[in-house]
Amino acid sequence: METSTSGVSHIAVLNVENTTRTQNEQALYNAWMNEKSARESLEIALTNMQNSPIVTYETDEEELQKEVGWLTVKNKKRKANNSPGSSPQQIKIKQNNEQNKEIRMLRPAPIIESNVTDFDFVYETLRSNYIIFKATVLNNGQIKLNAECRTTFTKIINCLELLKLQWHSYEDKQTRDIKVMARGLPSTAKSEKIIAELNQYGLKCLNAANIKKKTKNNKGEILVHKKPLPLFMLAFEHDTDTKTIFGIKRILGVEIKIEPLKKSNLISQCKRC
Repeated sequence: METSTSGVSHIAVLNVENTTRTQNEQALYNAWMNEKSARESLEIALTNMQNSPIVTYETDEEELQKEVGWLTVKNKKRKANNSPGSSPQQIKIKQNNEQNKEIRMLRPAPIIESNVTDFDFVYETLRSNYIIFKATVLNNGQIKLNAECRTTFTKIINCLELLKLQWHSYEDKQTRDIKVMARGLPSTAKSEKIIAELNQYGLKCLNAANIKKKTKNNKGEILVHKKPLPLFMLAFEHDTDTKTIFGIKRILGVEIKIEPLKKSNLISQCKRC
């Protein structure tokens, strides 16, 4: 009972305004007064909000879209042609670079002229036929001639043939035939029937050649006869769609697989003699 009476008297001392308190009691009293003041202020604010009239706000959607519409647009790279920082001179340089790139892609293969003893005679002959070319001196008395287009390429060849000069060139990568391997066809299949069926599919097949493997005897010597393989090399015109070619699954009712040509690591060698 004494403890209870002492506790009640202690709380009473804290709540009395004008009385003597210890330092700890004064700190508790100040905290209680601050909390009480904050609670009363909050109650007054809630009462004022409940008694105040309800205010409704309306938003203009068009004006809002103008102000914050740019926030929903993702960052995108601007094109140089539409960029305000691109000057007409920069745009013209870019167009010229694209045109030069197309010209470089359309240039034919170079022509190598061998055993050149009188270049002035060759030069005058080509210039007299109004042929524009670019010449580069190579080793072993060779000269490389570059033509700007396919027409000029043909004119240079005709002039060299007329002069009976030695020359050679390379297969044009842009106009050469598309060659693939058809694996799984019987070796006895007729090339004419293969070509006819492929042309019925809308493909421009030019040739179908069976691949043969050379056999060797016990001494390691290559024999004359060759063993035919179930493998055909198909040649198509250069403008044929490659996706359609590799999409072929059957020829003459036989399930086959179209494969690209494998590059050989052997050095090229003439085998005519």
